This record gives sequence, structure tokens and C-alpha cells, in this order.
Amino acid sequence: AVGVGEIMKSSEQEQECNDDISFYVGKTLSSDKKVLALNKLWIPMPGYNFPKTGKRNLKFQYIWLLHVGKGNHQVLGKLVFEKFDNWKKALGVKGFFKTHEATEYHKTCQYKYDTFFAVKNNQVESVEVQVNNNLKKEIQENRNRIIPIIKTVLFCGKRGIALRGHRDEGMIDIEDDKMHNDGHFRQLLRFRVDAGDKDLENHLMTCAKNGMYTSWRIQNEILTTCNILILQHLVKNINAAKSFTILSDETSDISKKEQLTLCIRYVNSGKKKLREDFLQFVEVKNMSGKALADTILQNLQSLGIETKYIVGQGYDGAAAMSGMFNGTQSHIRKKYPMALY
Repeated sequence: AVGVGEIMKSSEQEQECNDDISFYVGKTLSSDKKVLALNKLWIPMPGYNFPKTGKRNLKFQYIWLLHVGKGNHQVLGKLVFEKFDNWKKALGVKGFFKTHEATEYHKTCQYKYDTFFAVKNNQVESVEVQVNNNLKKEIQENRNRIIPIIKTVLFCGKRGIALRGHRDEGMIDIEDDKMHNDGHFRQLLRFRVDAGDKDLENHLMTCAKNGMYTSWRIQNEILTTCNILILQHLVKNINAAKSFTILSDETSDISKKEQLTLCIRYVNSGKKKLREDFLQFVEVKNMSGKALADTILQNLQSLGIETKYIVGQGYDGAAAMSGMFNGTQSHIRKKYPMALY
């Protein structure tokens, strides 16, 4: 006995391999099923009895001519919407086959057929791939435009060179080498162009006024991004060491704002090297020992540093920091007894 499951499976397989082209009319087909439908065409046996009219049994061979079994009883068109069985008018210069072959819709179908298989056989790229490639090209061109600008910001940052001058705004005239000061950053961009940076030259020559990527806002965004990446790298190394010492000092900046300089001393486990790395400046409002301790711990935790690994503290001799009973070091030791001062 044959099970219901086997019957359904057999039916599905029959549908998958159906060679009657009318079976696929009005259906959405995957790429593989289109290949199956177009390749597995119905080929009649030599003795097949074609529908015919009249007394002459004429048969013709056209690569695009198919006989539809399923639709034979339907009122279709002449090769499209109606059936065609007027064989006397099939051939000749004005025959229906020649006329049909010259129609635009037939040529369109033939073109789509050829293009589909060309894409399938990797002879040409699909529209999706071409659009994707154009997008990749545009992305790469934009990267080529911004990379010289980023490198110039990094060059200044690594050497402590101020970026902006008196007039760090507006378009950059790459041929303007006047003595007026428009900042190290803009002068370095001109220097790169003069040294042969074609990507930067093309960008500065063709970009819109609001698309130069050289404004102070863009410079600050680049610096902020660099700060995030550097901190992520440092935090990873500090946590990997599994022990570190806090180094901090309170001071006032040029605008009279009170701030903490926050540094970490640790052993780089990869290079086996003792390091002291600056993390950041932290503005403080309350200068009491407890407030400073809370500020230090909160900032370490916000950076992702695991404070359970604190084994030491290093500050100056100010009472707010070093006080035995109410200083910053004593409040941190209450939470982390291993954090010796």
C-alpha cells in the first residue's frame, strides 16, 4: 500500500518537474524553478498526434514554439492568448510565425530569456550586483576623500599641534599660499595636495561648500572617535592585567575649572612592560575626599574598567586626596581593601 505522505511527495515532485509550460502561468517562481521551467520543455514523441485542422498534416519547428497540453481546452491566444492551429498561414514571409517572431513583445521575451541565463551562468552581472558594485564604488570614493583629512588630524594630535588658526572656515583654496594664518590643519592639507595626494586634491576641487569635511565640527568628531577607540584599547589592556594602580591629581585648568587628571599604572600582559597611561580629564564640583573618590570610581566603571582589580593608589600629599580618615584614598580602601596608598 502507498501512504498518503508518499502520494503527496510524488505529487510535489511531479509539480516541481512539470514540463507543461501553462502550469507556471500566473505563478511566482524562484530562480531555480525558472531554470527548470525553461530547460525542461515538453518535446513530443515522433508519433505524437498534434491538434490539426484541414486535410494537410503540416508540422513546423521553432525554438520558441510550444504545445500546451494543460491549456489545450482553454480559449488561449495565437501563441499567447489564443490557440493557433491555422497551419496554412503559418509559414512564408507573411506567415504568422514570421510575424510573431518580429513582434516587440516576442523580442522582449527572448531578450529576458537570454539575459536570465547569461546572469545564471555568470556571463553578465545581475542588476542587483551592478547596483551593489556601484554602491561599493561610491563608499570607497567617499573613504578616499575623508582618509587624508583623518590622517592630518591624527598627525596634529600625536604631536600636540593646534589644528585651528584665526580663519579655519570656508572653502580651501589649494593654490593659495599666502602668508595669512588659517591654521596648521588647512596648511597641512595644502601640503598633502602639493606632495601629490590626488584623492584629496580631487575632493577639495569638486566638493560642495557644505561637504568639505574640514570644519571644526568634523575635526572634533574625528578627535572624539579617536578618543573612544584609544580608550577601548587601553581598557582592554588594563582589564587583561588583572591588577592596576590609580594615579590621579586635582588641578585647575586655564579657565579656572577644577578637574582630575586620571591615569592608570599597570603591566601590559602581552608585552610584559610596565605602563602608565592617561585616561581622561574629569571635571569636579565637590572637592571633598569622598566626592573625589566617588568621581574616580564612577569614571573608571563608566569606561568599563573592572574596579575589583585595584591594588594601589597614588596621589600627591594634599589632605583631600591622602587623608587617612576622610581622604580619597581612605574612602576607596573602604570599598577595595587591596587598594594600598
